[in-house]
Formats: sequence, C-alpha cells, structure tokens
Amino acid sequence: MTKKSFITLLMGTGLTYLGARYFITVASPQPVGLGSREPGSGSGLTERNSISSQAPGTSNHIAPLTYDGPIEETCAKLLDVIASIQRGTVVTAHTDYIHVEFRSLMGGFIDDTEFFLGDGRVDLRSTARLSWLRQGPNRQRLETIKRRFDAL
Repeated sequence: MTKKSFITLLMGTGLTYLGARYFITVASPQPVGLGSREPGSGSGLTERNSISSQAPGTSNHIAPLTYDGPIEETCAKLLDVIASIQRGTVVTAHTDYIHVEFRSLMGGFIDDTEFFLGDGRVDLRSTARLSWLRQGPNRQRLETIKRRFDAL
C-alpha cells in the first residue's frame, strides 16, 4: 500500500466515523418526559434498554441509594461522584433532581441517567436512547456511581 492510498483510506475511515457519530446524535434526540417520578415513565423504560430503582421485581431493577443528612449535601456529593465518571455531561441539576447524559466512547451512544432525591433515598434511572442492548453498560455505570457515593 502506498503512502497516498494509506492516507486516503485513513481519511475515509475518519470521515465515516464522524458521519456515524453525527447520525447517532441526530437520530437520538432527548426523550420527552425526562424528570417524571412515575415508575416506568420518562425516557422510554423497557426491559432491554433501561436500569431503574423504580422497577422492582424485574431484571432491570437496581437498589436505590440511601442517605442521612440534608438533601443539599447529598446532591453536592452525588454531583462530585458524577463528575468523576468519564463522558458525562450534567444537563439539569436541582436539589431534588439530576439529569446526566453519558456517551459511549466508540459509538457515541447517549444514555440518559436520572437521579431523584428525597426522603433519604435517591432513585436511579438510566436509559439508552438508541440501542436496545445498553442495559449492561447502564448497570455498570450505576453500580460504579453507587460504590463511589457510598465510599464518600
């Protein structure tokens, strides 16, 4: 392979990758209903694309976080933990609700992760926008957040 053909191949691959990332971003707009505390509502909760503490008795259930003390301190602590996770962008942060968008490294897939704070409990919900097979990464990310939160 000549240097010119290698550079052409490299540029084509790069443009294809950038085009795919752009398509994923455009094809996966932010869902309607984020922020709803109702179990199963919000970001298209299904068995295959979501993890939630509001889905007891299902394979997509995860235990909520618990806390003692003021909700403001808990919110600040949770935001510190979220900041330590790569590829996350805080979209909304209120004392009782946090919404974060996490992007996968390779595909740029977007996962909406929500935290509902109140009454000594933090309910968690993480949902893939586009892929139906993102339950594993969503669970792993929430388990990491829980471990780091409990360690502080």
